[in-house]
Order: sequence, then structure tokens, then C-alpha cells
Amino acid sequence: MGLFDGLAAAFENDDTLGDRGDFKADVRTITWQGPKPEGAAAMFGAKRAESTTEAIAGQKLKDLAERANIPIRYSCMQGTCHLCDVKVDGVMVPACTASCPPNDCTIEYMDATAAAEYAKATLKAERAAKKGSVKPTKVANKGEEVYVERESVSTASLEDRLRAEMGAKKPKKKGWF
Repeated sequence: MGLFDGLAAAFENDDTLGDRGDFKADVRTITWQGPKPEGAAAMFGAKRAESTTEAIAGQKLKDLAERANIPIRYSCMQGTCHLCDVKVDGVMVPACTASCPPNDCTIEYMDATAAAEYAKATLKAERAAKKGSVKPTKVANKGEEVYVERESVSTASLEDRLRAEMGAKKPKKKGWF
């Protein structure tokens, strides 16, 4: 009896393994639509690039796009740069983090130039919103939720107020040390 003869039975095929019974993958159809033709191409009847792939709900859109050879650019891989944003049934989502929806869908993507312009404009709008936006505050009113607008506060005024509060709370030195 050899050293590994006792393990031989462990590696034999089991007839029950691999039998999934009535399991069937929920395959969805994704229609990828490219950018609309512009300029001379549109005048001469050029059509929008379109392709169809099959996917299982929950798969990453990034992986599906790469498999279908869809030219989407990626940068942050966290969904914050907006460079890879695509429109899934009318809703903009980042392709790097989004998953395939549980239904058949149409995904519209942009060319590299349009995607860069869109990302730049979106990031600029997000920064402007963070600097001085008016944000609603949730207030309870007799069991009902009521949203009340609070006044806009800029970052600079918050810093000034914090410095003033910290200066007022400065402990006074006692003794020689």
C-alpha cells in the first residue's frame, strides 16, 4: 500500500455531484446602443451602433461590456468619476460598479469625448452642490414627516465659526508652565 492509496477514494467521482436538478439560469437580453451619429454621418443616414448580448442578472456591467467589445472608458473603478456612466433604461449608472438588472434592458453608452465632457460637467455640478447647497432637514410633526428647507451654509462660514468657538474655549494658562 502506497502513501496516497488511502486517498484514492476521496477523488473518485460522486454520481450526485454536478446534478443541479431543475436549476436554470435566469438569462436576460441586453441591447447595447452606441452614440447617435452626428454631423455628416447623420445626414447620410448612418445608424446608431447596436449589439445584443445575453447575461445573468447580477453580473457586473463592466464585465458584460468588455465581453461584448463595447468601448467604455474606466478610471476610478468606484463609480465616483462618472467617466463610465451609461444609461440603463433611462437611468444613468456607473458601469464599473453597476450590475445587470433582473429584466431585459437597453444600455446606451457614450463615445470617449462625450463621456469625458459628461464626467467633467457632473463633477463640477457635484462640487458646486457641496459648497453651498440648500439641503432639506427632516422634522417630525405629529407623526408625519415634514421636510423643512434650512438655510444655505458655505464652507468658509463654517470654518470661521469653528475657529471662533475654539478660540473662546482656549484654556487659560495657570502658573509658570
